[in-house]
Amino acid sequence: MNVARLLILTLFAGILIACGGSPTAEGPSGPPIITDTSDSNSFQVPDTTSEDGFTQNPDVYTPPPPKGGFPSQELFLQIVGPDSADHVAIGSGSTYIAGTLFGTANEIQWSSNTGQSGTAKVSKFWNTSPITLVPGDNIITVTAANETEISEDEIVITYNPGFFFDATPKVRPTAFFTNTPVDVVVTIPVTAKNLIPSTVTLWEVDEAGNNVANLGTMVDTGDTIAPNCDEIQDDGVFSRCAQMQSNVAATKYLRVSLQMTVGNGLSTVFSPIIPIEIVEPLSTIECNKMQVAQNDALTKYYEVYQQEVSAGNPNPGQTARSQAMTLLQSNPKVDAAGVDP
Repeated sequence: MNVARLLILTLFAGILIACGGSPTAEGPSGPPIITDTSDSNSFQVPDTTSEDGFTQNPDVYTPPPPKGGFPSQELFLQIVGPDSADHVAIGSGSTYIAGTLFGTANEIQWSSNTGQSGTAKVSKFWNTSPITLVPGDNIITVTAANETEISEDEIVITYNPGFFFDATPKVRPTAFFTNTPVDVVVTIPVTAKNLIPSTVTLWEVDEAGNNVANLGTMVDTGDTIAPNCDEIQDDGVFSRCAQMQSNVAATKYLRVSLQMTVGNGLSTVFSPIIPIEIVEPLSTIECNKMQVAQNDALTKYYEVYQQEVSAGNPNPGQTARSQAMTLLQSNPKVDAAGVDP
Protein backbone atom coordinates (compact mmCIF):
# COMPACT_ATOMS: atom_id res chain seq x y z
CA MET A 1 0.00 0.00 0.00
CA ASN A 2 2.81 2.40 -0.76
CA VAL A 3 0.73 5.09 -2.46
CA ALA A 4 2.56 8.39 -2.78
CA ARG A 5 0.26 11.07 -1.39
CA LEU A 6 0.91 14.70 -0.54
CA LEU A 7 -1.58 16.38 1.79
CA ILE A 8 -0.65 20.01 1.38
CA LEU A 9 -2.04 21.30 4.63
CA THR A 10 -1.14 18.38 6.88
CA LEU A 11 2.42 18.14 5.62
CA PHE A 12 2.79 21.91 5.72
CA ALA A 13 1.86 21.94 9.39
CA GLY A 14 4.26 19.05 10.16
CA ILE A 15 7.17 20.64 8.31
CA LEU A 16 6.43 23.99 9.89
CA ILE A 17 6.84 22.49 13.35
CA ALA A 18 9.95 20.51 12.34
CA CYS A 19 11.70 23.57 10.91
CA GLY A 20 10.71 25.68 13.90
CA GLY A 21 8.75 28.28 11.93
CA SER A 22 5.30 29.74 12.20
CA PRO A 23 3.11 31.36 9.55
CA THR A 24 3.53 35.12 9.41
CA ALA A 25 2.19 37.90 7.27
CA GLU A 26 5.27 37.89 5.10
CA GLY A 27 8.46 35.95 4.38
CA PRO A 28 9.13 32.34 3.37
CA SER A 29 8.16 30.85 6.74
CA GLY A 30 4.42 30.98 6.10
CA PRO A 31 1.62 31.90 3.70
CA PRO A 32 0.25 35.44 3.65
CA ILE A 33 -2.43 36.07 6.23
CA ILE A 34 -5.64 37.01 4.42
CA THR A 35 -7.59 39.65 6.30
CA ASP A 36 -11.15 40.84 5.99
CA THR A 37 -11.76 44.05 4.06
CA SER A 38 -14.68 46.11 2.89
CA ASP A 39 -13.28 46.27 -0.65
CA SER A 40 -15.81 44.40 -2.78
CA ASN A 41 -13.03 43.19 -5.11
CA SER A 42 -11.12 41.51 -2.28
CA PHE A 43 -11.60 38.09 -0.77
CA GLN A 44 -13.93 38.22 2.22
CA VAL A 45 -12.87 35.87 5.00
CA PRO A 46 -16.00 33.93 5.98
CA ASP A 47 -17.22 33.99 9.55
CA THR A 48 -15.82 31.06 11.52
CA THR A 49 -19.31 29.85 12.29
CA SER A 50 -20.29 29.61 8.61
CA GLU A 51 -20.13 26.46 6.50
CA ASP A 52 -16.87 27.47 4.86
CA GLY A 53 -15.45 29.19 7.92
CA PHE A 54 -11.87 28.83 9.08
CA THR A 55 -9.71 30.12 11.91
CA GLN A 56 -7.22 32.92 11.14
CA ASN A 57 -4.32 33.35 13.55
CA PRO A 58 -0.52 33.02 13.29
CA ASP A 59 -0.43 29.54 14.80
CA VAL A 60 -3.53 27.87 13.39
CA TYR A 61 -4.12 28.24 9.65
CA THR A 62 -7.01 26.13 8.44
CA PRO A 63 -8.21 26.72 4.85
CA PRO A 64 -11.85 26.83 3.83
CA PRO A 65 -12.61 23.37 2.39
CA PRO A 66 -14.42 23.17 -0.93
CA LYS A 67 -18.05 22.17 -0.53
CA GLY A 68 -18.40 18.43 -0.63
CA GLY A 69 -14.85 17.80 0.59
CA PHE A 70 -11.96 16.79 -1.66
CA PRO A 71 -13.23 14.38 -4.33
CA SER A 72 -10.60 12.19 -5.95
CA GLN A 73 -9.25 13.46 -9.26
CA GLU A 74 -7.39 10.17 -9.76
CA LEU A 75 -8.25 6.50 -9.88
CA PHE A 76 -7.43 5.07 -6.47
CA LEU A 77 -8.11 1.58 -5.08
CA GLN A 78 -7.39 0.48 -1.52
CA ILE A 79 -7.76 -2.87 0.25
CA VAL A 80 -9.48 -2.69 3.65
CA GLY A 81 -10.47 -6.32 4.25
CA PRO A 82 -9.83 -8.82 5.68
CA ASP A 83 -7.60 -6.10 7.18
CA SER A 84 -6.22 -2.73 6.14
CA ALA A 85 -2.70 -3.81 7.15
CA ASP A 86 -0.23 -4.85 4.45
CA HIS A 87 0.30 -8.25 6.06
CA VAL A 88 -2.09 -10.37 8.14
CA ALA A 89 -2.16 -13.91 9.49
CA ILE A 90 -5.33 -16.03 9.65
CA GLY A 91 -6.24 -19.61 10.46
CA SER A 92 -8.99 -20.27 7.90
CA GLY A 93 -8.35 -21.64 4.44
CA SER A 94 -10.36 -19.11 2.46
CA THR A 95 -11.06 -15.42 2.65
CA TYR A 96 -12.45 -12.52 0.68
CA ILE A 97 -10.72 -9.28 -0.28
CA ALA A 98 -12.71 -6.06 0.08
CA GLY A 99 -11.93 -2.42 -0.35
CA THR A 100 -12.83 1.03 -1.57
CA LEU A 101 -12.56 2.69 -4.97
CA PHE A 102 -12.22 6.36 -5.84
CA GLY A 103 -12.61 7.62 -9.38
CA THR A 104 -14.04 5.64 -12.31
CA ALA A 105 -12.86 2.13 -13.23
CA ASN A 106 -13.90 -0.18 -16.03
CA GLU A 107 -12.81 -3.31 -14.17
CA ILE A 108 -11.36 -4.67 -10.94
CA GLN A 109 -9.20 -7.79 -11.15
CA TRP A 110 -7.28 -9.78 -8.56
CA SER A 111 -4.45 -12.30 -8.79
CA SER A 112 -2.50 -14.42 -6.32
CA ASN A 113 1.03 -15.81 -6.23
CA THR A 114 -0.65 -19.23 -6.09
CA GLY A 115 -1.82 -18.79 -9.69
CA GLN A 116 -5.45 -17.95 -8.93
CA SER A 117 -7.19 -14.91 -10.38
CA GLY A 118 -10.64 -13.39 -10.67
CA THR A 119 -12.69 -10.22 -10.83
CA ALA A 120 -14.78 -8.09 -8.51
CA LYS A 121 -17.81 -6.01 -9.39
CA VAL A 122 -16.84 -2.36 -9.90
CA SER A 123 -18.24 -0.40 -6.97
CA LYS A 124 -17.19 2.23 -4.45
CA PHE A 125 -17.24 -0.60 -1.92
CA TRP A 126 -16.13 -3.74 -3.73
CA ASN A 127 -15.36 -7.30 -2.68
CA THR A 128 -14.19 -10.52 -4.26
CA SER A 129 -15.74 -13.93 -3.98
CA PRO A 130 -14.01 -16.31 -1.49
CA ILE A 131 -10.35 -16.95 -2.34
CA THR A 132 -8.73 -20.28 -1.44
CA LEU A 133 -5.46 -19.96 0.48
CA VAL A 134 -2.45 -22.26 0.69
CA PRO A 135 -0.43 -22.69 3.91
CA GLY A 136 2.20 -19.98 4.20
CA ASP A 137 2.28 -16.55 2.57
CA ASN A 138 -0.38 -15.74 -0.03
CA ILE A 139 0.34 -12.52 -1.95
CA ILE A 140 -2.84 -11.11 -3.45
CA THR A 141 -2.85 -8.10 -5.78
CA VAL A 142 -6.00 -6.19 -6.72
CA THR A 143 -6.00 -3.84 -9.72
CA ALA A 144 -8.53 -1.26 -10.93
CA ALA A 145 -8.19 0.14 -14.44
CA ASN A 146 -9.82 2.47 -16.93
CA GLU A 147 -8.71 3.69 -20.36
CA THR A 148 -5.85 5.82 -19.01
CA GLU A 149 -5.22 4.89 -15.38
CA ILE A 150 -4.29 1.89 -13.27
CA SER A 151 -4.38 1.66 -9.49
CA GLU A 152 -3.44 -1.41 -7.50
CA ASP A 153 -2.98 -2.55 -3.94
CA GLU A 154 -1.49 -5.68 -2.40
CA ILE A 155 -1.96 -7.70 0.75
CA VAL A 156 0.00 -10.65 2.11
CA ILE A 157 -2.15 -13.19 3.97
CA THR A 158 -0.24 -15.80 5.97
CA TYR A 159 -2.38 -18.92 6.32
CA ASN A 160 -1.63 -20.95 9.44
CA PRO A 161 -4.11 -23.88 9.28
CA GLY A 162 -6.30 -23.85 12.36
CA PHE A 163 -4.21 -21.31 14.31
CA PHE A 164 -5.10 -17.72 15.06
CA PHE A 165 -2.61 -15.38 16.72
CA ASP A 166 -3.99 -13.41 19.67
CA ALA A 167 -2.54 -10.26 18.11
CA THR A 168 0.17 -9.10 15.74
CA PRO A 169 3.68 -8.54 17.12
CA LYS A 170 4.24 -5.13 18.69
CA VAL A 171 7.51 -3.37 17.84
CA ARG A 172 9.00 -0.28 19.45
CA PRO A 173 10.36 1.87 18.05
CA THR A 174 8.90 1.39 14.58
CA ALA A 175 11.40 3.82 13.01
CA PHE A 176 14.78 5.33 13.79
CA PHE A 177 17.67 7.19 12.17
CA THR A 178 20.62 5.77 10.25
CA ASN A 179 24.02 5.28 11.92
CA THR A 180 22.32 4.79 15.27
CA PRO A 181 22.27 1.39 17.02
CA VAL A 182 18.83 0.91 18.57
CA ASP A 183 17.45 -1.81 20.82
CA VAL A 184 14.18 -2.80 19.16
CA VAL A 185 11.73 -4.43 21.59
CA VAL A 186 9.32 -6.99 20.12
CA THR A 187 6.41 -8.49 22.06
CA ILE A 188 3.63 -10.88 21.09
CA PRO A 189 0.82 -12.46 23.15
CA VAL A 190 0.40 -16.22 22.68
CA THR A 191 -2.11 -18.07 24.86
CA ALA A 192 -2.58 -21.30 22.88
CA LYS A 193 -2.55 -24.28 25.27
CA ASN A 194 -0.65 -26.50 22.85
CA LEU A 195 2.18 -23.97 22.44
CA ILE A 196 5.79 -25.12 22.99
CA PRO A 197 7.13 -21.99 24.75
CA SER A 198 10.78 -22.64 23.93
CA THR A 199 10.03 -22.41 20.19
CA VAL A 200 8.78 -18.80 20.10
CA THR A 201 11.48 -17.22 17.92
CA LEU A 202 12.13 -13.75 16.54
CA TRP A 203 13.41 -13.55 12.95
CA GLU A 204 14.69 -10.86 10.67
CA VAL A 205 13.23 -11.57 7.24
CA ASP A 206 13.15 -9.93 3.83
CA GLU A 207 10.07 -8.27 2.35
CA ALA A 208 8.90 -11.61 0.93
CA GLY A 209 9.18 -13.30 4.35
CA ASN A 210 12.35 -15.30 3.68
CA ASN A 211 14.54 -15.74 6.77
CA VAL A 212 17.59 -13.46 6.98
CA ALA A 213 18.72 -14.00 10.58
CA ASN A 214 17.60 -15.75 13.76
CA LEU A 215 17.41 -12.98 16.39
CA GLY A 216 16.83 -15.33 19.30
CA THR A 217 14.21 -17.04 21.42
CA MET A 218 11.43 -14.90 22.89
CA VAL A 219 10.64 -15.44 26.57
CA ASP A 220 7.85 -14.92 29.10
CA THR A 221 10.08 -15.07 32.19
CA GLY A 222 9.83 -11.54 33.55
CA ASP A 223 13.55 -10.99 32.88
CA THR A 224 13.76 -7.31 31.92
CA ILE A 225 17.47 -7.35 31.08
CA ALA A 226 18.40 -7.32 27.37
CA PRO A 227 18.13 -9.32 25.23
CA ASN A 228 15.03 -10.73 26.98
CA CYS A 229 13.26 -7.44 27.82
CA ASP A 230 10.20 -9.20 29.26
CA GLU A 231 8.22 -7.23 31.79
CA ILE A 232 5.88 -9.72 33.51
CA GLN A 233 6.44 -13.42 34.07
CA ASP A 234 3.86 -15.91 32.77
CA ASP A 235 1.44 -13.27 31.45
CA GLY A 236 1.31 -14.90 28.02
CA VAL A 237 3.30 -12.10 26.37
CA PHE A 238 6.65 -13.19 24.91
CA SER A 239 9.41 -10.60 24.44
CA ARG A 240 12.81 -10.11 22.84
CA CYS A 241 15.19 -7.21 22.30
CA ALA A 242 17.27 -7.01 19.14
CA GLN A 243 19.88 -4.35 18.42
CA MET A 244 19.48 -3.03 14.89
CA GLN A 245 21.20 -0.35 12.82
CA SER A 246 21.94 0.62 9.24
CA ASN A 247 24.35 3.06 7.62
CA VAL A 248 21.86 3.79 4.83
CA ALA A 249 18.11 4.35 4.70
CA ALA A 250 16.38 0.98 4.59
CA THR A 251 13.36 -1.01 5.69
CA LYS A 252 13.96 -3.98 7.97
CA TYR A 253 11.37 -6.70 8.49
CA LEU A 254 10.66 -8.85 11.55
CA ARG A 255 8.34 -11.77 12.21
CA VAL A 256 7.74 -14.41 14.87
CA SER A 257 7.54 -18.18 14.44
CA LEU A 258 6.47 -20.81 16.96
CA GLN A 259 5.57 -24.47 17.18
CA MET A 260 2.55 -26.25 18.61
CA THR A 261 1.72 -29.85 19.28
CA VAL A 262 -0.95 -31.16 16.93
CA GLY A 263 -1.90 -34.76 17.67
CA ASN A 264 1.35 -36.71 17.62
CA GLY A 265 3.22 -34.11 15.57
CA LEU A 266 4.34 -30.50 15.48
CA SER A 267 3.04 -27.56 13.49
CA THR A 268 5.06 -24.40 12.80
CA VAL A 269 3.19 -21.12 12.33
CA PHE A 270 4.30 -17.62 11.36
CA SER A 271 3.15 -14.16 12.38
CA PRO A 272 2.59 -11.28 9.98
CA ILE A 273 5.69 -9.38 8.88
CA ILE A 274 6.33 -6.13 10.73
CA PRO A 275 8.34 -3.39 8.93
CA ILE A 276 10.80 -1.05 10.65
CA GLU A 277 11.80 2.12 8.81
CA ILE A 278 15.39 3.38 9.08
CA VAL A 279 15.60 6.90 7.67
CA GLU A 280 18.18 9.59 7.08
CA PRO A 281 17.93 12.55 9.46
CA LEU A 282 16.38 15.59 7.78
CA SER A 283 18.73 18.55 7.73
CA THR A 284 17.54 22.10 8.38
CA ILE A 285 18.34 23.05 4.77
CA GLU A 286 16.29 20.16 3.37
CA CYS A 287 13.46 20.93 5.75
CA ASN A 288 13.40 24.58 4.69
CA LYS A 289 13.34 23.59 1.00
CA MET A 290 10.32 21.38 1.64
CA GLN A 291 8.63 24.15 3.58
CA VAL A 292 9.19 26.68 0.79
CA ALA A 293 7.80 24.30 -1.86
CA GLN A 294 4.63 23.69 0.12
CA ASN A 295 4.32 27.32 1.16
CA ASP A 296 4.42 28.33 -2.51
CA ALA A 297 1.64 25.85 -3.29
CA LEU A 298 -0.47 27.01 -0.36
CA THR A 299 0.01 30.65 -1.36
CA LYS A 300 -1.05 29.75 -4.91
CA TYR A 301 -4.16 28.06 -3.50
CA TYR A 302 -5.26 31.22 -1.69
CA GLU A 303 -4.41 33.55 -4.56
CA VAL A 304 -6.51 31.50 -6.99
CA TYR A 305 -9.25 31.05 -4.39
CA GLN A 306 -9.50 34.85 -4.08
CA GLN A 307 -9.65 35.27 -7.83
CA GLU A 308 -12.32 32.61 -8.28
CA VAL A 309 -14.49 34.03 -5.49
CA SER A 310 -14.25 37.49 -7.06
CA ALA A 311 -15.18 36.00 -10.43
CA GLY A 312 -18.27 34.39 -8.93
CA ASN A 313 -17.12 30.78 -9.26
CA PRO A 314 -19.42 28.66 -7.03
CA ASN A 315 -16.61 26.11 -6.54
CA PRO A 316 -13.47 28.21 -6.06
CA GLY A 317 -11.65 25.55 -4.08
CA GLN A 318 -11.67 23.07 -6.95
CA THR A 319 -9.82 25.42 -9.30
CA ALA A 320 -7.49 26.58 -6.55
CA ARG A 321 -6.61 23.02 -5.61
CA SER A 322 -5.92 22.06 -9.20
CA GLN A 323 -3.50 24.95 -9.74
CA ALA A 324 -1.74 24.32 -6.43
CA MET A 325 -1.24 20.67 -7.44
CA THR A 326 0.10 21.73 -10.83
CA LEU A 327 2.64 23.98 -9.13
CA LEU A 328 3.80 21.17 -6.85
CA GLN A 329 3.99 18.64 -9.67
CA SER A 330 6.15 20.99 -11.75
CA ASN A 331 8.64 21.46 -8.90
CA PRO A 332 11.76 19.33 -9.60
CA LYS A 333 12.24 18.84 -5.84
CA VAL A 334 8.84 17.12 -5.51
CA ASP A 335 8.76 13.41 -6.42
CA ALA A 336 4.97 13.08 -6.43
CA ALA A 337 1.95 15.15 -5.50
CA GLY A 338 -1.74 14.40 -5.53
CA VAL A 339 -5.00 14.91 -3.70
CA ASP A 340 -5.90 12.46 -0.99
CA PRO A 341 -9.30 10.94 -1.77
